[in-house]
Amino acid sequence: MTHPYRVQQLLRWYLLLAIVLLGSSHAVTAQSGPYGNEWIVPNQQYYKIKITRTASTALITTT
Repeated sequence: MTHPYRVQQLLRWYLLLAIVLLGSSHAVTAQSGPYGNEWIVPNQQYYKIKITRTASTALITTT
């Protein structure tokens, strides 16, 4: 006779395995498309924006 706890534990492992397998297949297909500079049209002028300084900004709030 199987115990209900053992069945629940097995179902959790099967569910976790199914989620991992399905999630990994979506991650693989997300990387399969074109990437990079496809939007660039050769011999077309573009604006170049100069950056005066590089710094990370933080949102500071007071409560």
